[in-house]
Amino acid sequence: MPARSREILRGRLTLLGCVTLLSLCTAMPAAPRSTQLTVAEVLQAHCSAREATVTLRARFVQTKVFEALQEEDTSSGVLYYRKPDAVRWQYSTPDTSWTVLRGAKGWSVFPRIRQVQKFDLQQSRTEAALSIVGFGTCGKDLHEAFGITLAAGDDGLQVLAMTPQEPEMAARFDRIDLALDPKDHLPRQVVLHESSGNTVRFEFRDLEPGARIEDKLFEYEVPQGYEVVE
Repeated sequence: MPARSREILRGRLTLLGCVTLLSLCTAMPAAPRSTQLTVAEVLQAHCSAREATVTLRARFVQTKVFEALQEEDTSSGVLYYRKPDAVRWQYSTPDTSWTVLRGAKGWSVFPRIRQVQKFDLQQSRTEAALSIVGFGTCGKDLHEAFGITLAAGDDGLQVLAMTPQEPEMAARFDRIDLALDPKDHLPRQVVLHESSGNTVRFEFRDLEPGARIEDKLFEYEVPQGYEVVE
């Protein structure tokens, strides 16, 4: 796949994965005895952790698996979150770029090709995006948006296997797996199982709840000489 196409696709993956847009079913194994909690208990703990998270910074690795082509596209960078509705995905490898969601607005910036892609989001889609990545609103709306079961994940993680109930999201995703660390109930892994058979996996590391985050990270500004695509 050409480098330019991969770079634009990477931004679109974030838009799709976070914008179908980011809480986050086939049968899943039961949780081990050491984590015998109900879905309601795990979800409540996660929702409480979300409510307490005002800002957060974390490193991430994003892997897109193209099933039909037997190819993978991997990128990494830093995620910035600020309550209630601002997220920035700052990519550092393989190329520098960033995607920002703020309220009902969003944009992706690609310095290498000098292009900015703008998009508008309904508030419901913004909330869905933040839910997918494990932040944003929670509670009743989450129960209505997903059918949720509990499974045991690697390294003792608690996995909420979430089947979309809303038709538009269900057309894009078969299931979304949200893996939580039982120590703080925040996500360490999100796996999007697309209806196409492809998957997108996000691994979160070095989470810093309460991190000091500059306002300018969520401000929209078109660099001089960039093409704007809407």
